Amino acid sequence: MRLAIIGAKGQLGSELAFQGSRHFDVVPFTHEDVCVEDPRSIKKIAVSKPSVIINTAAFHKVEACEKSPVRAFAVNALGPCHLSSLAREQNSLLVHVSTDFVFSGEQDSWSEEDPPCPINVYGASKAAGEMAVRWICPRHLIIRVACLFGGRGETGDLSFVDLVLNKAQKGEALQVSHERRTSPSYVPHHGKRGLHVARAGRGDPRGNKIFNTPSSNGGDRDPPQEPHPQAQETP
Repeated sequence: MRLAIIGAKGQLGSELAFQGSRHFDVVPFTHEDVCVEDPRSIKKIAVSKPSVIINTAAFHKVEACEKSPVRAFAVNALGPCHLSSLAREQNSLLVHVSTDFVFSGEQDSWSEEDPPCPINVYGASKAAGEMAVRWICPRHLIIRVACLFGGRGETGDLSFVDLVLNKAQKGEALQVSHERRTSPSYVPHHGKRGLHVARAGRGDPRGNKIFNTPSSNGGDRDPPQEPHPQAQETP
């Protein structure tokens, strides 16, 4: 199975490339290689003829998205739109990584059946990206992750958990919002889960489901052998 991993220098993308290279033919694409918002740029992906395309590329800095909504929607909504078209043309499975920010964060947990209800530009742009994938690409899986930490990303960005630990080690004060609830997600666990879902989904001729995948409640265990029974099947 040949995997094209988009965003291969990022926190999750680099972990997927690292773990995936042990079992699959992995073709990594960094931001320098491919700009997902540019339909001409993503044609480079087609040359590798992947059976699965995993999209981890995102403009994910929440405050920056508020200041640059055009860029947020270009990367997070238009990018998945272009990748969906490419996957459809190539009959590839598209595994699109989304976020819990498509929800308001006002509940303890969310199911795959809950409709998106974003409250900021980042969440709205990612929800739009999900919609593009669902409408354009016949074979897709959407994986929602939350508050990633750990891993081997090369971007230099600190996750929330890493920021808390860094501040604590330095004895510095930390101001955080108490209005949002989330389940921190350990990147190596999600790398393993993402590859499992991609392999299982490739054998599904429809392959159109959504998975909410927090790391809580046994995040260090092996992923199930079959897709989660509560995974939402999309039209």
